[in-house]
Amino acid sequence: MLVLNKGSERVSKISGGVKLKIENKGWTVFQRRINVSVDFYRNWTEYVEGFGNLDGDFWLGLERLHLLTKGGNMELAINMIKLDGIHWVANYSNFRIGPGSDNYRLHISGHSGN
Repeated sequence: MLVLNKGSERVSKISGGVKLKIENKGWTVFQRRINVSVDFYRNWTEYVEGFGNLDGDFWLGLERLHLLTKGGNMELAINMIKLDGIHWVANYSNFRIGPGSDNYRLHISGHSGN
């Protein structure tokens, strides 16, 4: 699961009428992959636009992530749990996705976690 936090719950709806699930403490889930119900082997356009079902496995989309993060000061938390229960966490204090004109370049720093 990939989530981001702006420090408030003000972001709940973005372009295209997509309503985001706001988790506790203002975290927004932008990728969830619990099982194999959604194929993540996709082309570039599908990763730009997003795919899946917000109630199950999904990728929100690079353009939407850019719109959510372009203001800066975002945090990123990555939580991974293997089937055997092993849990990994990675946190980044600064996270942003650039615009499509820059191929949605990832800007990230301030790592902590295991």
